[in-house]
Amino acid sequence: MNVFISCVKSKKNKPSKASELYISSLFKYSLSYALSLTKRDKIFILSAKYGLVKLDDIIQPYELTLNNMNKRQRQEWSYKVYKQLVREGINFDEKAIFLCGKKYREFIIRKFTNAEAPLKNLGLGEQLKFYKERLNEKNK
Repeated sequence: MNVFISCVKSKKNKPSKASELYISSLFKYSLSYALSLTKRDKIFILSAKYGLVKLDDIIQPYELTLNNMNKRQRQEWSYKVYKQLVREGINFDEKAIFLCGKKYREFIIRKFTNAEAPLKNLGLGEQLKFYKERLNEKNK
């Protein structure tokens, strides 16, 4: 199973491992939850700037979001990510879980035959609640 989480606005101000660059509560919860589902090397960050990022990749801080891009720009970004997925040897028939907003998953999720978006239609507070509840269940 591959799990995809998205980048967030809050970042450290120096180059860091991708898993440590993003510092918001939402990112930390999504990463913790992803780690409870699958192995570290099956978790990827969808970055507005870099596309597909592995947790241990060292990346520079940046200010870019898909939320400010038009549909065509998001399609181009998604195609870039798709090519990165192919280079990674991702099996598009393997289960994929997208823990990210609609604009980050909208075109990529279609490439997978067995994909879920459990946060679909949840606001920020509801997403945090989702993570807290699932992580508490796993820690019992």
